[in-house]
Amino acid sequence: MKDVYYNPEYFDLIIVKTLEEEDLSYEFNMFIIFQHKDKRLFYAKDSGCSCPSPFEDYTNLKDLTEITEMGFSSFVTEFESWCEYAKIKNIKKREVIEQIRKLLE
Repeated sequence: MKDVYYNPEYFDLIIVKTLEEEDLSYEFNMFIIFQHKDKRLFYAKDSGCSCPSPFEDYTNLKDLTEITEMGFSSFVTEFESWCEYAKIKNIKKREVIEQIRKLLE
């Protein structure tokens, strides 16, 4: 079955940004931002052990969370929370947030 991570083109998506928690052993914790060909933006996060593939259960656009101008603050809250939990290093959160804000314009 196709999923949004390994087959984004099947869903008319491109991956704008992929963030991964570092130094995990046999596990993953990821946050991905997508752009649809119609310019809508979406995000998804997934984590688990190395047995399942990342985002293997994300097989439909409805599985993603859309980022809208009205819901932008919710995205920022979710993104910053994930970054804090994942202890993301060397990532300029504000740059990612600004990049997404510009894509929404």
